[in-house]
Amino acid sequence: MRREFAAEIYKEDIESAIRTPKLGGFQLLELTDYPGQKEAPVGLLDCFWDSKHVISPEAFRRFCNDTVALCSFPKFTWTSGEIFRGKAQLAHYGKQVLRQQRASWSVSDDSGQVLKSGVLRPCSATSGEVADLGEIVFPLSFVRNAMRLKLQIQVHGIAIENRWQIWVYPHTLPAIESSNVLVTSKFDEAALARLDTGGNVLLCGAANAQGDYLLKLRFLPVFWSFGMFKKQPGVLGTLCDPSHPALASFPTDMHCNWQWWELMEGTNAFILDDTPLGFRPLIQVIDDFHRNHRLGLVLEAQVGKGKLIATSLPLLEDLTGKPVTGQLYQSLLRYASSKNFNPRQRLSVETLRNLTSASA
Repeated sequence: MRREFAAEIYKEDIESAIRTPKLGGFQLLELTDYPGQKEAPVGLLDCFWDSKHVISPEAFRRFCNDTVALCSFPKFTWTSGEIFRGKAQLAHYGKQVLRQQRASWSVSDDSGQVLKSGVLRPCSATSGEVADLGEIVFPLSFVRNAMRLKLQIQVHGIAIENRWQIWVYPHTLPAIESSNVLVTSKFDEAALARLDTGGNVLLCGAANAQGDYLLKLRFLPVFWSFGMFKKQPGVLGTLCDPSHPALASFPTDMHCNWQWWELMEGTNAFILDDTPLGFRPLIQVIDDFHRNHRLGLVLEAQVGKGKLIATSLPLLEDLTGKPVTGQLYQSLLRYASSKNFNPRQRLSVETLRNLTSASA
């Protein structure tokens, strides 16, 4: 899943370079896996220049080409109470002068339904110019439930288009009937008592927690190789099942993407090395293979007679200005209070004490 994540980061880096007027060029230090330094499995292609099927040539050319449609916007995550504003541009480094090129934009949901659209002003561009196509503005008040949107700009007549994903969350989250769930930041006697009587518990971590069973996270992945740069804190993204009912209210791919920045930057993951063989968290963090911890952001388990869902993320702290965190919390709480909450794996009280003692 690191490769899909890497493709998204390459796109952002390349677009940042291309939007610089009179750019002299840029260098990508290997798009292939490179065995010349013992290891560098960093490529979108393998060491024989064969595709890993991470991204197609057509998709790569959308943001890395002689002429590229661009859109600059301040963030990837929004709320329904905001107005999206983005600056549309056309970066041109081809030989021919472009004259009065017309372009349009559209916003669609995951099903492909177009929700908003508009026409951009015509523009001309000489080689080396980043021409202005105008501003894209639309209110997000139509969003009722958390959703991912696809913004697309299409330049007519020269078959140039580009796409971006943004995530929009309700400005105000609806209340959830969750009286059957004990929500807590401590694995204490109250939590054990609820589990002993067959109850449900949602256990959330703390942002400043430290301990032997917690690993500090960064959003961006390991640079090049953990074997060469051992002091870096990075991991390689996340892995989850988007169709799992615990994530029913949280739009995500099976791999990490830009909305995960708010969740992962400066937080912690559980180190699950001492859990039973085969135990898998609901949201797994992929470690570099040199260290190779089994890591998790969210897990569920039967504990005694009860059922527990636990996260290392600080979901119970002040969520002001954190729409992604609030949405994940609501999705987990809705799941923990539902009939779908039925963990198949089991963890002991001792294991959970070790995992959560630092944040208790």
